[in-house]
Amino acid sequence: MIRKRLAYTLFLFLIAVRVAYSQEMVQAEIFTIESSYKGKPYGPYLYLMIYGDLEVGQLVTSSLGPEADGKLDALTAESGEISIKGFPTYNWTNYTTGARWVLTEGERYKIATKEEPNKTTDSSSHYSLKYVEVYQKIGDFPCQKVVVTNKLTKQRDSMYVCSSLNYYNYRVIRKYGKTDFIVRMYTHENGKTQTFTVISAAQKYVPSATFKISKDYIFFNSSKEENDWIENQIKRREQMQKEMRFPFQ
Repeated sequence: MIRKRLAYTLFLFLIAVRVAYSQEMVQAEIFTIESSYKGKPYGPYLYLMIYGDLEVGQLVTSSLGPEADGKLDALTAESGEISIKGFPTYNWTNYTTGARWVLTEGERYKIATKEEPNKTTDSSSHYSLKYVEVYQKIGDFPCQKVVVTNKLTKQRDSMYVCSSLNYYNYRVIRKYGKTDFIVRMYTHENGKTQTFTVISAAQKYVPSATFKISKDYIFFNSSKEENDWIENQIKRREQMQKEMRFPFQ
């Protein structure tokens, strides 16, 4: 009996080892980014996983990430209601090729919709960066203020960087080129300033499949193609329901 138990335990161990090796793991950079307006959180958090030039982004309601997240139905911001699909939706980007896909995992289907290519150009030569003697601790990160000046328009802006995080390859904005790690930056549109802050940064091992689009997705080359397919599915379902209610018509 003891021998049988030992043999069974060894068998389970070997299966676990085989499964572990079959799931290749890669070290990813993982960030949570908070957007705020007038000092108040604005909308959902952006949860990013980066591996090389591949990026997978997801909107979540919890700063702790998808594990602590509930369903995303509708979030209300100061500017009005932001409608978000209740199913997990991811943005997949390859910064080498510029390819972008929106991935949605629904109840019945997994859908991948192609977006316009993400064209990133190095425009760092258009900007000058000046470090000033202003220091601020943002979350757990000791930061220094950097004044950014557009050489063409003379427009000035600022951001906060943390050099102790420079071992991360990711930068929340790429147009300034290779800078110290950017913890906080600002965008300006229609007279409003929105703040983006990295509130957590980590390196973790995740399955390599995280950065691959599996073959069980239905692929569409545009949002119009996807919408046409969805409308067709709805019509087919309505027709089937009608035939079930009135089978002899």
